[in-house]
Amino acid sequence: MYSKIENRYYRNIAIHASVWLAYILYELAIILPISINAVNYWETAFLYVLYALLFYFNSELLLPKLFKPRRYILYALSVIVTLIVYTGVRFLAKKYVIPWFDADLRYPLNTYNEFLAEAIWRGGYFMILAFGYWIARNLVQAERSKKLLEQKNLEDVKRMHELENSYREAEIASLRNQINPHFLFNTLYFFYDQSRNYSEELSEGIMLLSKTMRYSIKDHLANSKVMLDDEIEHIQNFIAINRLRFGERLQLKFEVKGNTRFRMIAPLVLI
Repeated sequence: MYSKIENRYYRNIAIHASVWLAYILYELAIILPISINAVNYWETAFLYVLYALLFYFNSELLLPKLFKPRRYILYALSVIVTLIVYTGVRFLAKKYVIPWFDADLRYPLNTYNEFLAEAIWRGGYFMILAFGYWIARNLVQAERSKKLLEQKNLEDVKRMHELENSYREAEIASLRNQINPHFLFNTLYFFYDQSRNYSEELSEGIMLLSKTMRYSIKDHLANSKVMLDDEIEHIQNFIAINRLRFGERLQLKFEVKGNTRFRMIAPLVLI
């Protein structure tokens, strides 16, 4: 199985090959109806391979390495040197190499001036095509990068809104947790105060319940340790409440031995 990068690489090769094939067929379709001589396939293949080398040498090397960093003079000199080398290779091939395979050239060497004009025209044509291709590709990549950046910004804004909403929900939950216990304890204290005149046992039970619940929801329980004396007092209050509930039916002996001052323990473990 190919990776995404490999798939993109082979897809690009297939696209470029298809475009070149379509372009070659297009030019041959124009040339053949008005051509007197038959097409020399060796010459045609060699020339288009040479054109492709010119095209990609300019678009993949000269333009990114020299033109993009604004080294314009060096780029212009490199283009001139490239065209000179291309013209020399084309001349040697048409003069010595291609005739070995087929002497009937589609573009024979009639005069050097005619050959030079044709070579420079075709070479410059494909160098200009490479320049246009490079510009278009950069524009497409810039637009794609812009869209990716906009998408990333939208995702960041969305994430920021989600964080803000989470923060607001946490604030509301915090306020709710603060309001509810205060309301509960104020109400329990009201019941305790009102019940003292009617039943000492009832008022004591309300006070013990208030102490037990207050300890259970204290903020310090979020820490890893609490004072052992506070934990023991919490257990004693819990036992006292159940003694009020069950009376003599509850038989329980709870003893504390040893020094418990300044000792720490995990919260709500003993209960």
